Amino acid sequence: MIQKKLHRAIEEDARSFDAVMAAFRLPRDEEKQRLRRSGVIQKAYQKATIAPQKVCELSLQLLEFSKFLLQKGNQNAFSDTGVAAYLANAALNGGMLNIRINLGSIRDNGFRSEKEGLIRRLIQERRRLMTEIQKEIKHWTP
Repeated sequence: MIQKKLHRAIEEDARSFDAVMAAFRLPRDEEKQRLRRSGVIQKAYQKATIAPQKVCELSLQLLEFSKFLLQKGNQNAFSDTGVAAYLANAALNGGMLNIRINLGSIRDNGFRSEKEGLIRRLIQERRRLMTEIQKEIKHWTP
């Protein structure tokens, strides 16, 4: 289920990037066109933060599942679960990077502040989960 949601989020991310690029191709010969183009670009950049945010949220869910499986799951699948946790962590980092990259072009300070707060919360939650996951991994590895 999460795999399908992640796949959809990746496809959505590609579409949102296409929308940003299309906004940059809008005409800008007249002042009215420049103003419209600028507004469309800003909206496209804001929308382009949605899919990476979904990736981040789903990646946190995967970290939660990985922690649970490391603690309670089949020990024969321990290394696979550890790898899954590391991959979920990488996906989370990638999602946050995509959000940050888009924020660099957004002028709406309220929107930027909201997303920066989101990133701080994601980092805090990731840190908590990865600390617990690392404890489990160290417990089972020489």
